[in-house]
Amino acid sequence: MSFNTLISGTQKKVRSSISSQSKKDESNDENKTLLLKIYEKLNKLETDFADMKKSQSSMEVDIKKIKEEICLLTNDKEFIEDIISNATQEIMNLNLYPSPEEFKKGCEEYIKNNHTEIYNSISRKWNAYYLKNIHTKLGEKLREF
Repeated sequence: MSFNTLISGTQKKVRSSISSQSKKDESNDENKTLLLKIYEKLNKLETDFADMKKSQSSMEVDIKKIKEEICLLTNDKEFIEDIISNATQEIMNLNLYPSPEEFKKGCEEYIKNNHTEIYNSISRKWNAYYLKNIHTKLGEKLREF
């Protein structure tokens, strides 16, 4: 083997290893760029998620305030007086001597028809609400008739 052949073979090997090394470097650079983009997207998603949690927390506070306002309204004396006087008149127009159950149903119907949002908020607890807030006062109002 001649010296020139040996050198040219070595040069080819070096060129091919440089070429493959440069392809690896390009591939590594592309991978690094891709990884950076992925990390940026993950950070943005994490930030967006944290913002959504804050918004949800704020909405929960707003919902709680609305529920409290409804509770205050349903325990408001004027509101209860309105229910008692209007429901009593409607019940008495239908039956001069209604039973306690008819009074209860009449009040429930009055609230359902005239104060739907409030009724929907207390519908599951209607019996307890009626006994606590309306029953006694309704009895007093009926004795006036």
